[in-house]
Amino acid sequence: LSVYTTTRSNLGAENNVDLVLNVEDFDVESKFERTVNVSVPKKTRNNGTLYAYIFVHHAGVLPWHDGKQVHLVSPLTTYMVPKPEEVNLLTGESATQIEAEKRPTSALDEPVSHWRPRLTLNVMVDDFIFDGASLPADVHRYMKMVQLGEAVHYLPILFIDQLSNRVRDLMVINRSTTELPLTVSYDKISLGRLRFWIHMQDAVYSLQQFGFSEKDADEVKGIFVDTNLYFLALTFFVAAFHLWKVKKALKMTVTWRGLRPTFQFGTYSESERRTEEYDTQAMKYLSYLLYPLCIGGAVYSLLNAFNTFIDDVFAFIITMPTSHRLACFRDDVVFLVYLYQRW
Repeated sequence: LSVYTTTRSNLGAENNVDLVLNVEDFDVESKFERTVNVSVPKKTRNNGTLYAYIFVHHAGVLPWHDGKQVHLVSPLTTYMVPKPEEVNLLTGESATQIEAEKRPTSALDEPVSHWRPRLTLNVMVDDFIFDGASLPADVHRYMKMVQLGEAVHYLPILFIDQLSNRVRDLMVINRSTTELPLTVSYDKISLGRLRFWIHMQDAVYSLQQFGFSEKDADEVKGIFVDTNLYFLALTFFVAAFHLWKVKKALKMTVTWRGLRPTFQFGTYSESERRTEEYDTQAMKYLSYLLYPLCIGGAVYSLLNAFNTFIDDVFAFIITMPTSHRLACFRDDVVFLVYLYQRW
């Protein structure tokens, strides 16, 4: 297993590449994690991009000279607007805040290059038999096959887990940054989990094509990365059960005419119709008690919960941020809107 870095997205030869990790005794069954220091080229420091080329090849042979090597490329950088720094409540400012004040205002909103400090690799270890004419497209694009005599063999399926790259781990690349840490994590992966992960990454990529920002897509990633798969499956099951409840609440029935479903809403049985009549009659008599209680409760609150108006008055006296001062009047705004709608 060899990992190279380069500023070019297309790698033709071994020129202008930097070897950052070489595992001679690479075992696809053994899990490992290693942290290396990566030299940051001047082009990357000037808001450029840096790529990682990952090769699985024969030991003792350069990957460019190995006809049976498999490789993938992954960007180690991404562009994003810098995250605003939190302000120290004791000093009132941060070190980066002072630097930000020296830069022009327009530069603060421009996307800059960020470092992805983690590279997660997988090799599919399941031995499976497939029909070449009906091979699933999601697996096919990760496969490389070679002709060995009369037989065709597929090489190890290498996969890069992009879902593990989270926004919270990104690091801003400054012009003075010469080295950055990169944690290379490897683990084997089954065929089922590989296909599931491929579909999840495709879904996140589709969201970004529809205009989702890096942070928005990161929230979707968190659903699958930070949540246990069994708990996620339980959530899907509960959601499906909830849809069944919605179907019951809407009195929806589904009848099948061949392969075409037909939906009917608002269908009641005789017992449900009688139950609804009893509910209507019960609410009629219950309202005789509820209305006086609601009116009495409102009068009691007006006489004994007058503190909310005192808070509104003190909002003009006590020194506080403007946003907090305005927040004191949110209840009053809602109440005025209610009066307008009511009368």
